[in-house]
Amino acid sequence: MNDGFAAKCQHCGETHAVRLLDPPSPCARCEAPDPLDEATAVAVASAAEKVRRMTANAQRTAARQDAAAGRFGAAMATFGGLSWAFFALVAVSAVFSEVPPTLTGKALMRLVKTATGDTVDMAIVMAWWTLFAFAFFAALTVCATFATLFVLRKPLAVAEALAPIEPGAPRRCRLCGAGLPGDGVERACSACGAKSIVRKGVSGPSAVALDEHLAAIERAPLGAPSAASRAPDVVVALASAAPALVMLAQQFKITGTHKTWPELIPLVWALFAMAAGWCLLWLTRWSAEAPSLEGASIGARVLVKGRAYRVAGRLRASTDSTIGAPMLTLLDPEDDDHHSKLAVALDVGTRSIDVRAFEVHDGGAEFDAAARAATFVEHTHEARGASSSLVALVEESPRWFVTDPANGAEPQWTMTPIALAADELLLLSPRA
Repeated sequence: MNDGFAAKCQHCGETHAVRLLDPPSPCARCEAPDPLDEATAVAVASAAEKVRRMTANAQRTAARQDAAAGRFGAAMATFGGLSWAFFALVAVSAVFSEVPPTLTGKALMRLVKTATGDTVDMAIVMAWWTLFAFAFFAALTVCATFATLFVLRKPLAVAEALAPIEPGAPRRCRLCGAGLPGDGVERACSACGAKSIVRKGVSGPSAVALDEHLAAIERAPLGAPSAASRAPDVVVALASAAPALVMLAQQFKITGTHKTWPELIPLVWALFAMAAGWCLLWLTRWSAEAPSLEGASIGARVLVKGRAYRVAGRLRASTDSTIGAPMLTLLDPEDDDHHSKLAVALDVGTRSIDVRAFEVHDGGAEFDAAARAATFVEHTHEARGASSSLVALVEESPRWFVTDPANGAEPQWTMTPIALAADELLLLSPRA
């Protein structure tokens, strides 16, 4: 046995390898089709279902982190960026209306001046503090932005892969026991999609008994994705309000601001240097996006309720009124004789996860001209480099027509809604 977990055949006592997500296999020695007793077989099926849900929840959690990072970046660029651009323009205009025309911004920041009362010199001192405050809080905002982005893109903790079961065998998936393919420190299991850390210099072969691993899986938490923290929203609010608060503060002659302090300028440069460091750290996580159903290539493998499918194409809508989402992913079953085609839309947000799923059937009820007033939505059907146009008739079970249907036209597909939970959808690999 090269991988899996060690069990005893109930008929001959021979060691039998069990991989949790593989279909039952006969005993290698006596060829009995049921080497596991009934109780163990039930426990294996239950553990396999939990493994699929654990990996799916890990994918949803990673996708939610990506969504939170994207939402935060867009909010900072929109609200924080516009706020800083507007108030900085107002501040600069106000500052240089108070200082002599011959005094440049660089010279102003290096200026050493003390003043009191409502004098021209006091206006110059206040102008200095206005520029310093804007520079200081701008650097602080940039620093907080990239630090928050770096934290939001923190990868999920990945456990160590299991040791090989015999000399020369591959390291094993920490959840399902399948051999881990490929190279690199972090590897994804081709059977369950779970990631494991593979380090050099591991200990020698180690056989893990099936009952021990089943008990460990039973104790393990499902790790359901939780809603994103509100902390990034607080950062956006503070960053957007900061320039307005600085401008408000400068309307008062604050005690202690009767002189300029050029010695504070290095503090601003230090903050900008720190911001650059956080930016570089964030860039190291730039490409660590979670695998998504929408980004999976044609032919990629997907498990839906434990059944194997392949990504067959996509339907991109001109609006989202058909299914509540702008795109459907079409899935073909690997076993065409037993399961219907599926169409799935998965929307992972920072606070909610929305799954819409349909069974896809060929043909359906003919088009009735009396339904002409119904809503039609145009779609582009993409599959293996080819694209075509489809028209969807919006109803409880959408019907899809090749062109604008005439009376009596038969639809290409009819889609029937089905219930599908987010942890029942598992992307095994983003590439075919």
